[in-house]
Order: sequence, then structure tokens, then C-alpha cells
Amino acid sequence: MRGADAPTRDIAVHFSRTLGATGEQVAYPAVSPERARFVSAFERVNLAQYRKALLHVWPYATVTHDRLEGDHRHKGVYG
Repeated sequence: MRGADAPTRDIAVHFSRTLGATGEQVAYPAVSPERARFVSAFERVNLAQYRKALLHVWPYATVTHDRLEGDHRHKGVYG
């Protein structure tokens, strides 16, 4: 972040996914955008300082769990 001399910076994150077929929503932290204190409830993360004006992150992850077999699989990309 330009103009900041601190070695780290705090950002707030929120992850959500809505399943189109059922309309079910899953989120972390479990807060709704319909609540008055939505943004203030985001999870705080401390990052090393970077010298750019913007930080772009496009994480991708999938997880499947087979209840019958007790097996789960996952994959993800961060970048």
C-alpha cells in the first residue's frame, strides 16, 4: 500500500458461495449481507506490506465429500 511504512497491514475477508440449484448459501464468517454489521464482521487477516496500490487475489478451491465411502477430495489455486 502506498504511503505506509508499517511492515504489515490488516485486511478483512469474507467468502461465500450460493448453490444455484437450491439457493443454499455457505459463508465464512457466517454473516449475511442483509445484516447491519456485515462488513465489520469480516475475518481480519494480517499480511506482509506490499508496495502496490492494489492487491488482486483470485482464489479457487473445490472440496467434495462422499458420505457413503467416507472419502473427500480437494484442489485449489491461489494467485
